[in-house]
Amino acid sequence: MVHLGIVLKKEILKIDTIRFIDELKKQFEITFFIDQEFEFYYSTRVKGVQFRFINSRGLSLRERFAKMLFRYFGFLPGALNNYKVVSYFALENIQNAYKRQWVERVALPLSILLPKFISYEWYLRRVFSVDESNLSGIDKFLFFTQIEDDYILARCLDLQLPVFIYLYSWDHACKLTRLPTSANYLVWNEGVKEDLAVLNKVQEHNIFPVGATQFIGLNDFISSDVVLPETTTRTIYFVFSTLYEALIEQEIAFVTLVDRIISNNFLPIQILARTYPNRRNQKVYNSLESLKNVKLEYVQREALSEAEALTAKYNSINNSEGLFHFGTTLGLEASFLSKPVFIIDFYDFIDQHKINKRMQLKDFVHQYQNDKYLLQNNNPNIIKSRIELEQIIVDLADGNLKPYMRYNKFVSNQFPLLSVNQICDNVIKVINN
Repeated sequence: MVHLGIVLKKEILKIDTIRFIDELKKQFEITFFIDQEFEFYYSTRVKGVQFRFINSRGLSLRERFAKMLFRYFGFLPGALNNYKVVSYFALENIQNAYKRQWVERVALPLSILLPKFISYEWYLRRVFSVDESNLSGIDKFLFFTQIEDDYILARCLDLQLPVFIYLYSWDHACKLTRLPTSANYLVWNEGVKEDLAVLNKVQEHNIFPVGATQFIGLNDFISSDVVLPETTTRTIYFVFSTLYEALIEQEIAFVTLVDRIISNNFLPIQILARTYPNRRNQKVYNSLESLKNVKLEYVQREALSEAEALTAKYNSINNSEGLFHFGTTLGLEASFLSKPVFIIDFYDFIDQHKINKRMQLKDFVHQYQNDKYLLQNNNPNIIKSRIELEQIIVDLADGNLKPYMRYNKFVSNQFPLLSVNQICDNVIKVINN
């Protein structure tokens, strides 16, 4: 039996990846390589596998210099806007004000503007000896993006161990800088295969479409006999798409506009606004509680199991007259369900004098994956103005959904919806080939 080493961040050890790994266990002997600090976290979620710790020594001056060179002169993905959006948005995670100013005003602009002539492989070849993990007996490695540890990846490649990297999300080919061209890749579909080849210069013969583990729960939901709870109120389901307060405030301005349209037209419909699940401090949404036509759906991760949370989310979509969003994976998921999906692409409701010019909702919407998969269709579901928005809300309040269902097919047809067994079969074939 092939002994497969798996390296993935604890943040993506979710119900879909756990079920995926449970299937892989039937075909492979599996060892997880983990940060010792999170041993309890991993060991309580994944059973029937072995665990080894990722160990590395301190960097030498030469290795530190190589790391700095890659940071400032390393190749960026072809979708530069994605890189800028992710990088500037990440500034909110820096608590120290002086460090945040330094990164925003100096380090980040330099990393974008300086010439790019250093590959990720160049960097990996100079740090492979940093890793001191026990790799004995491991035949092949499966990494999940984002890459957990450069050094163990570098050592695997130096030892010429077969390395497979699963792109966990549809936007990772567009925004990640740490994707070695010498590895084999497992991706969602043919479109993401093309993205990876074009944006990151990976050879197409090293890229294999296998399906999206993130959609395993969606596939189960659609395949089950769903009985929706009865509802007497027509709702617009608005899902907040962004994590950062500067962008959330712009999304709130949109919800406020929709509330005003409903009131001005005396429409029999309400807004159910789903807060962003990964945001811990939910107080930023408090201003919406005073709006007459808005009800907030707070995502309480601790109150529900992951499976229950998925079902609740999909029920909210199917109970609504339509889902509105600014470019999020949930908008893609919803296209497989029974209600129309709308993506907003106008911004005159935002007070431009109050926003950070680097934190604009328009930049978030026009990331590469949204432009390619969600915005490339001349369709009324891509809302370009207040006039279009108002007509759509009137139609939804009247229950007139049919004109808007064609867009769902346009989006969902680009992504195969597979069961966990189908995805695993595809992955096993690639790894064993």
